[in-house]
Amino acid sequence: MGDLDAAKHVSYQLPGLDTTVGKDMASKTKQANDQRLDQRKLAGSNGLDKNRIAVVAWIGVEPAQGMGVFSNDQAKVVGPALRNYATGVNAVHQNLDNAAMTTAVGHSMGSLGAMEAAKTELPVDNLVLVGDVGAPDNVTSVNDLHLNPGGTVYRGTYDWDHVAEVGHGLGWQRKSTADPGFGAVTFGTDGATGPDGATELPTKTHDGQTGGKDGIYGYFDRRTQSSYNQARIALGLNDQLTKATR
Repeated sequence: MGDLDAAKHVSYQLPGLDTTVGKDMASKTKQANDQRLDQRKLAGSNGLDKNRIAVVAWIGVEPAQGMGVFSNDQAKVVGPALRNYATGVNAVHQNLDNAAMTTAVGHSMGSLGAMEAAKTELPVDNLVLVGDVGAPDNVTSVNDLHLNPGGTVYRGTYDWDHVAEVGHGLGWQRKSTADPGFGAVTFGTDGATGPDGATELPTKTHDGQTGGKDGIYGYFDRRTQSSYNQARIALGLNDQLTKATR
């Protein structure tokens, strides 16, 4: 969503368990567009070019399906594919003499794929984990993840996300990203008042989007604290993160 070649801010969204191109591409494209709209809103109020923003609903390799939740194996396939894709986009930007800030966002099992990519080197400026299910093999802290120089790892999980909690235990060896020793910057997702005084809605489900059905919002629904904080990271406005702890 947006002009990827001309964008000054690019985000890649990696989906979670049981996502397929056949049944989910339309909903993931909407999710990407909704994040782009939240980014455009914040860009406009912070003096950034809101027309040079792109968000990619990335399903270059489908995530784990069904009982694959118990294993990290599919993430090890997703990781290199994401790394190659991000490297390719960077090469196009370099050829066009366009420097862009890049962000990878992994949701649930998608977070494993993003971290697998970063175990070798993921050429992005920000790595964001939402509703993540813990770290993959041999990752015990952010020091085991390799981004662009100066890159930062962020995470956000709402207080009662039991699916994420269970996911941390399913692999038995998945290090908790919530541990202070892991070193990620944690941002709020449970609702807040933004810097502009506007209400930022709380996430109350592990899902990506619900549309606010029955007053329940997912991590990527528009105008949620989660979505706005992801937008701030992607735009380089990390000093405006709400309820952030380091």
